[in-house]
Amino acid sequence: MAEDAAYTLSQGEPANYVIATSKVEMSRSLAAFIIFCDEARKAVALSGFVHGQIPSPPAGVFDYVKRNGQDRIPVVAGDAHGCAAQHRCTWL
Repeated sequence: MAEDAAYTLSQGEPANYVIATSKVEMSRSLAAFIIFCDEARKAVALSGFVHGQIPSPPAGVFDYVKRNGQDRIPVVAGDAHGCAAQHRCTWL
């Protein structure tokens, strides 16, 4: 999903083109979600929330991705992110 979105963006499409119109409440859904952040690390387009709030990646993710290209993080139910079940988060 993340790789497809990155490709679409590389073709000149805006972030909102990739994002679904309906939003996922990740605290009670197993649906996939995506969040686009700008250079200032602020969410600019997203398809999911946690308890109505914009989730943030764990500390250090943006710096790691800048050095390595991507990071994959298992997000498990009951963790600080509040997701309903395990999600694999890919940061590009």
